[in-house]
Amino acid sequence: MMRLNRDSRFCSFKSVLLAVAGTALALTATTAHAEVICKDYSVFDQTPFLPSDDWDGDFSDVDAFSGQRYYENFSTDDFICSVRIWGVLIDPSGIACDDQPVTFEVTFHQADGPDGTPGDAVCTALVTTVGEDTGFAFQPGGPHATWPLGMYDLDLGFCCPLDEGWVSVQAQTSNDANCWFMWIGSGQGMDGQSYLVNGDGTGEYISMDMSVCLNRGLVPCVGDLDGDGDTDQSDLGILLAAYELNGDGDLDFDGDTDQSDLGILLADYDCMP
Repeated sequence: MMRLNRDSRFCSFKSVLLAVAGTALALTATTAHAEVICKDYSVFDQTPFLPSDDWDGDFSDVDAFSGQRYYENFSTDDFICSVRIWGVLIDPSGIACDDQPVTFEVTFHQADGPDGTPGDAVCTALVTTVGEDTGFAFQPGGPHATWPLGMYDLDLGFCCPLDEGWVSVQAQTSNDANCWFMWIGSGQGMDGQSYLVNGDGTGEYISMDMSVCLNRGLVPCVGDLDGDGDTDQSDLGILLAAYELNGDGDLDFDGDTDQSDLGILLADYDCMP
């Protein structure tokens, strides 16, 4: 079920939903729809709820309820180069909107906050993209027409070396500050919970997994420092020249070039496009 009763932030939105027949909204396929799957090079898979499921979702948007933001925990065995998520765009009255393209802030965090909550961001990317209509849509009834389910592919522009922790995706203000992104949940989560940071900065665990695929990239040559697509002697030379001097060989995004970066490059050595 959608988060209808957590607190007063949803009062106006809840009243819209309760005005229709029932509060359990069903996903409905149109005549043609895309496969709702992760990419074949995904290293972490949590696809969204499908038409027969009792669905879940909530807003993760800088304009929604003073900027609430969701985090999903993950564990993988590879670097993360792109992200796929699913969601719908709705205004505060419950009517579908279409504010494309959408800019998302994607952040990755170690689980080193209190009680394993998200700590400081290890990697951050701003990605602007146009969602792909999956052909599925929520049917709330009444005057609210349909809520098309969009799929959003977010290329980070780099590969984040974090293999365990939290990933967060939050829509940023674009053309319409009253067109909010609702991140759809997943029935395939690791532990049945995500983490919500409210607009006032307080946080809480929520009994909901978020739909997200984490991808390693088609050619994950993470040690490629000279931009030619592979990891070889040239990249090693760049790193050694920068070693303990500057960030030219920084592969773990901590701002310097040190033993950690050397380890990443050597593990990736001879990677070919």
